[in-house]
Amino acid sequence: MHKRQLTIKQEMKYYGMVFSLIILIVFGTFLSVYFISSTYQNVRLSIQATNNRISTYVDGLFREIVNTLEILVDLHKTSGYKINSDKEKARMLKMYNLYSESNSNIKYIYSGLEDGSLLIDNYITPQQYDSRERPWYKSAIKSKPVPSVGLPYRDINTNEWLISQSKAITDDNGTDYGVMAIDINIDDIATLLSRKYQFKTQRSYVILNDGTIVIHPDQKYIGQIYIDILNKIESDSGFIRYDLEKRRVWAYYEKIPTTGWTMITAVDRSEIINPIIIQMSIFLFLTLILSFILGFILETVFARRIAKPLIQLGERVNAITSGKDLTDNPYRYSNSEIARIADNIEKLAEKSLNKKTRELHAILSSTADGILVIDRSEKVVYFNRQIIDLLEITEEIVLSTNINFFYDHVISKLKSPESFASHTKPLHNSSLTRTLELPLKNGKTLECFSTPFEENDLIVGRVWSFRDISLRKKAESDLMKQHQYQKIVAEVSAEFVNSNPQIIDLKLNSMFTKIGNFLEIDRVFIAGISSDEKSIVISNEWCGKNLEQLKDLVKDIEIKQLHWLSNLIENHKPVNITDSNALPDEADIEKQYLSTCNIKSLIALPMIKNHKFLGYFGFATNYQHRVWDESLIEFLVLLTNVITDTMVKNKLELDMLRTKEQLIKLEKKNAILAMAVTANHEINQPLMIIRGNAEILQAKLTDQSNEKHFTRIYDSLERIQELLLNLQSINEVEFTSYTENTNMIKLNEQIQEE
Repeated sequence: MHKRQLTIKQEMKYYGMVFSLIILIVFGTFLSVYFISSTYQNVRLSIQATNNRISTYVDGLFREIVNTLEILVDLHKTSGYKINSDKEKARMLKMYNLYSESNSNIKYIYSGLEDGSLLIDNYITPQQYDSRERPWYKSAIKSKPVPSVGLPYRDINTNEWLISQSKAITDDNGTDYGVMAIDINIDDIATLLSRKYQFKTQRSYVILNDGTIVIHPDQKYIGQIYIDILNKIESDSGFIRYDLEKRRVWAYYEKIPTTGWTMITAVDRSEIINPIIIQMSIFLFLTLILSFILGFILETVFARRIAKPLIQLGERVNAITSGKDLTDNPYRYSNSEIARIADNIEKLAEKSLNKKTRELHAILSSTADGILVIDRSEKVVYFNRQIIDLLEITEEIVLSTNINFFYDHVISKLKSPESFASHTKPLHNSSLTRTLELPLKNGKTLECFSTPFEENDLIVGRVWSFRDISLRKKAESDLMKQHQYQKIVAEVSAEFVNSNPQIIDLKLNSMFTKIGNFLEIDRVFIAGISSDEKSIVISNEWCGKNLEQLKDLVKDIEIKQLHWLSNLIENHKPVNITDSNALPDEADIEKQYLSTCNIKSLIALPMIKNHKFLGYFGFATNYQHRVWDESLIEFLVLLTNVITDTMVKNKLELDMLRTKEQLIKLEKKNAILAMAVTANHEINQPLMIIRGNAEILQAKLTDQSNEKHFTRIYDSLERIQELLLNLQSINEVEFTSYTENTNMIKLNEQIQEE
């Protein structure tokens, strides 16, 4: 049908359906592409994040075991490689137990010696057992000098999955003296791999360089070889797709640095694609329905707003041209039909305009925004009630003939009045549009939007809109705080990972400085409990500029004196003081200490590890009171846990280092004493022969001029004998510098003076 043959209603319906179809195609296509792209990206990010977390955990576990292997191999070397006596075996087993108890992932620690025997605690080897024939022993010898990681196996007693890590014990010449091995429990890793995250079919597993699966949440896959998957892996990390058991799989992989294995996190493609297809079908169906509804609404609205008025106008024109009187009052202009049409159109336009004006006022009065309209002469044209409530001013102020009077009252409510004045005054009679945020003194935040008021493309005034965005700003601020809190916790945690325990105090001081500056507080400290549990002792502390440290202001504080705090300390409860002056009467002693340190507010959180109370991690302000809100306390609790774990880990590592140093020192002393005994045995006899021959030679030479030479010979022989005696009597081995690159053993002062 030709468009010119359509009625107004038919044409409205025609265009309504065409526009609805266009909206369906454009909007549906755009959202479909966006939805599929975003879903696919979320899948990639999800499995990559899961893979990274698990890979980091597994790498850290094996790295720790490798470090333990290195330490135990070094202990064997300091023992002279060979472990023959029962005393040496007992001492070495004691060290095995010490390291096994310090790491819950270690199941067994043992070593195979060069004679084929097995050094292990609480285990009796079968007859004709030869450790040199065991796979872990051969693997370590083959892969030396680097450690060897074996295949998983089930413990015959506990049915747990274990993996052996072993390393050959060799001297500097490459001679083998045995193999050190550690069996670790991988059930925790398998449990971690079996956790369900975003997708039901998501699973993670570990594959060797030959395609063998060594760790998998489903035990039936352990030991199976998948060369096709291995061939997909081309770098250290990335995304791959492969087919497994008639399933299409999407996966992300990453190499584990310590073992060289590959961690793979996979999701069935059907779990990703099928929901997308279903949701897209539903979405397209709903979009189609909405499009038809929209078309119907457009047709109805257009029919009422455009078609019907035009038809009515035609009827009125026909009535006027026909000479019909549409009103009770006679038409004033009776000289022509054009005058009557113009009069009717003017009245209809005026009526419509009045109606629209009333509707606009009703809308502006019902909105939550405060509206103010001024003309070019800065006279108020319109305002609603909301602007009075938002700015907390009176109606008289808004209606003042001097608009500057209104501005002055608004400025008096602001925290930064200069900024508002500098941005708003240049806007008058301009075509600029400006949006400002106005923080008020009462704590609220308003969003101010200003735009030119135009009629017929001419600027006739300006429209101001004020909106309360306090809740939004608070939400943004809380979100920013949470992000900053997470960032600082991550930085603190990363700072202490694998840090040297001997510089822990420097690390703590650095972290305390960062935390203090970040929180804008004046003190960060650790308050421990004395060994007799009677006093509070400040062990580590940071304070701001021009502040004296707490340990200098107050010495050891006896807990029994603190009537109010002692109950919290004994029960290991947090201490939260917002205002030190507002403490109860029973806290008089506490007030005195806080006053001495000029502390206004304080919060101290208990440091507890393995049910053991280590002290308090404290934060304080000296210049202003501080309310420790819930989100801040949660952040401080995380920091406290990180610091507590670090200190416990540091103490354990220091104890291990001291034990190792003592063993090395003992071995050095034994070696020097053995050397002294050997020297006495091997050198004394030649010395006696030299002395005897010197005496015979002296008797034959009667010339007195040779006496001084024999005297020197005898003195030198006595000095050598005295030196040998001193070597045998050494209690502590001390070294002194001999040359730039050489040291010598420090003997008694008499020997040095001679």
